[in-house]
Formats: sequence, C-alpha cells, structure tokens
Amino acid sequence: MHNHHDHCHTGKDTGARALGIAAALTGAMMLAEFLGGWWANSLALVSDAGHMLTDVGALLVSLWALKLARTPASARRTFGLQRTEILAALFNGVTLLALSAYIVYQAVPRLFHPEPVQSGIMMVVAFVGLVVNVAGFFLLRRHSGENLNIRGALLHVLGDLLSSVAVLVGGLFVWWQGWNWLDPFLSLLIAAVVVHGAVRVTREALGILLEFVPAHIKTAEVEQMILDQPGVLGLHHLHIWSLSSHRHVLSAHLLVDDRPISEHDSLLAELRHRLKDQFSIAHVTFQLEHKKCAESECSSSEKGVRHEENPDTGHRLPKV
Repeated sequence: MHNHHDHCHTGKDTGARALGIAAALTGAMMLAEFLGGWWANSLALVSDAGHMLTDVGALLVSLWALKLARTPASARRTFGLQRTEILAALFNGVTLLALSAYIVYQAVPRLFHPEPVQSGIMMVVAFVGLVVNVAGFFLLRRHSGENLNIRGALLHVLGDLLSSVAVLVGGLFVWWQGWNWLDPFLSLLIAAVVVHGAVRVTREALGILLEFVPAHIKTAEVEQMILDQPGVLGLHHLHIWSLSSHRHVLSAHLLVDDRPISEHDSLLAELRHRLKDQFSIAHVTFQLEHKKCAESECSSSEKGVRHEENPDTGHRLPKV
C-alpha cells in the first residue's frame, strides 16, 4: 500500500511538471504570434494568439488544481481537495466551448469578405507555433491518463496545434493561389474538432460533480456480483460515484446472517478484491445488517434473495 501511494505522488509530480513546461511554451508562443500577427496584419495569427492566451490561463488553472488536489485531508475536508481537478476540467471544457463560439463568430464574416495578409510572416510564425505545440502535446499526452484535468489541458494544446496547422496551410495557399477564404474555412473545422473534445470533457466533469455512476461501471453488474457472493442474503442502499478521475467509491447495506462481524471478514475481503479487480472501485464501505429493511427505507430491492421453509417453525428463511 505504501509503495502504491508513493507511485501516485510520483505520477502527479511529473504531471505537474509537464503542465508547467506546457504553460511556459504556450505563453512564449502566444507573445510570438501576437507580435507576428500585428507585423503581418494577420487576423488569423492575432486570433490564434488570443486562443493561446486562453490556453495559458487554462494550463495554469490546471496546474494549480493538480497541486491543490494533493492537499491532505483534514477534519473539515475528509476527502481532501481531490475534486479541484474536476472543477479545473469543467473550466477548461467551458472555456473551449466559448472559444469555439468566438472562432465561428470571427470566421463566418471572413468567408464572405476575405482580408489580405502577409503570407510569408504568417507561415513562419505558424511553423514555429506548430513545433512548440507538438512538443507540448506529446509532453502532456504521456500524463493524460492520470486524470481528467490533464486531459482537459491536453485538449487546449491540441486546439493550439490544429490552429497552427490551419494557419500554416492557409498561409501556404494564400501565397500560392491567393485563397484568402481558406483561412476562415479551416478555422471552422478547428472549432468543430475543439467542440467535440470540449463536450466530452465537460460531460464527464459534470457527471463526477453530480455523482453519476462512472461510465465504465454498470450498476446491475455490480449488484449481481455482490448478491452472488456466498453469505450475502440481500443488498440495498447501493451507491457508486467518483471522487476524481480514477478514484471510485461504493457504499451499500448488506443483509447477512446474524453472527459475529469477525466471521464475515473473509466475505468483505472477497467483495473488496472483486470490486477493485473487476470495476476499479478501491474505496468501499459496507454496513452489515441481519434484518430486512422496511420496503420504504430501501433505495434498491433485495434482489436475489431466495427462501426455503424452516421444517421446525414453518417460517420462510433466507437462503444463500
């Protein structure tokens, strides 16, 4: 357990470093694109610089949230501040949607009224931006599986990368064919890609904040697995939710035989093992009960409970 804990901290440390480096690279490129756009009279470069300004802010928020999420638990914050990474992911998703709307707002008029730009400066700056964004993308991609927050930041960098490609290609065709309309057209394609990723991240963040069952878990399968364990006579008040991207939690009331709790240790150990192995649920809390709850008090029915006649009393008893 101790080794696993240390490993998680190492992963978060490297993820934080990756976010810090990506923020520095994006900030430097933002200044270069703004100056280059002003020099070349390129609205595309200036707009992309504004895009990058939003991304620098998002990356810094992500970095702050990642560090804040490591705050130890306290008497008032018994789970610590793990969900700050989810709030940051939600912020990133919403800002990406707002940014996409702004891109569409700027691009549509320019489709009908293209403006000339200095394509040479436009291509040089876009190429440098592409190199920087590719470096930032692969840097964050290595850590994108660690949590939703870094995945949201990765989407911002991916949006920058696609913007650089669009500006570079647009500059090439403006120089070669004079197709000034191509720049706003490619901007609309970029907006569509960014919206697709932003909707996914926003939906997942909201699902965690609203304590939905994690997408990879089917409640019926968890319920059936628990009820199939020898010694479990019934199940109710089953709740499954997520604290953060990869920390899933389960709580439930189990109906068991009326005997000392110590005799149920092996059952609880087996359930915890199966929940972690099959569903990646590592934080589990069970309340053991030996009397069936009143129907109005049960949030879920005690499925799988079978009965047999007691030959001595004639009463129907639960059967495992």
